[in-house]
Amino acid sequence: MAKAETAQVVLRPPVEVLQPVAVWSIPAADALPGGVQYSVKIDGFRCAAFRLDESVVLQSKAGNYLTARFPQIARAVATLDPGTVLDGEICAVIDGLFRFDQLQLAHRDPAAHLVFVCFDVLAVPGRDMRPSPLSERWRALGEIADNGPGVIQRVMATVDRDEAVTWYDTLADVGVEGLVGKGMATAYKPGVRWLKVRHADTQDGRLIGVTASARRPRTVLALMADENVLETSPALDPVQSRQVADAIKDLDGDDVIDQGFGRVHLVLNGPTVELRVGTGRHGRARFVRIRESG
Repeated sequence: MAKAETAQVVLRPPVEVLQPVAVWSIPAADALPGGVQYSVKIDGFRCAAFRLDESVVLQSKAGNYLTARFPQIARAVATLDPGTVLDGEICAVIDGLFRFDQLQLAHRDPAAHLVFVCFDVLAVPGRDMRPSPLSERWRALGEIADNGPGVIQRVMATVDRDEAVTWYDTLADVGVEGLVGKGMATAYKPGVRWLKVRHADTQDGRLIGVTASARRPRTVLALMADENVLETSPALDPVQSRQVADAIKDLDGDDVIDQGFGRVHLVLNGPTVELRVGTGRHGRARFVRIRESG
């Protein structure tokens, strides 16, 4: 029995996951080989989920293991046939809204409602699906999602550009960031172009300070790639403030008075933060999250 199951597992971690490149407009229906499939882009933790012989591995896009962090998702993947490998996003859903900030609390709240929204299948028992076109992988993913646990869902997608534009225009309020376009005739391999368009793209910066206090930050100061220092606005909500405080609690720094920002707690060797720039005036930006290390 063990030998038979082992023969079904053809893909093991780690794997290199494909990542979309940003574009400024929704691509035309014929912009990619085989026509474009448009899927909604939801903010979460990117995850390649492996159902191995007798275990489950959840791998981040950086190659880190997320298995212990998201036991609810691991239990759902464990119900799949050995040899199945899925690519998707671990997301939190609160009152019908996709909420990235709630993912930060998942390890503290076992009752947090998490889902694994899948957009590709990399392997099925006994077969590596990556050389197959997306059209074939999509059908296989549908069979897995239809017969699997409700926690595992197939992402909403269409080949109708007009329908995709409607989604883009109407679904932002429920936590949909934008769209991802993929060629229906393309394999899953390095060099294949996936395209993403978002309502407001984000930028990364290095956290260099917080206002108020290190234990209860009110706003974040970040050093951007162009050497500008931006302060976040509006103020951090309680979940974000706790996330920032946890990220800097073991870092050294000093309280100083800095003209323009008020009382600032400086942070040395701060983590990377993701900001949504352009939502306000006076060089401010909206805090999105602390970037995962690695």
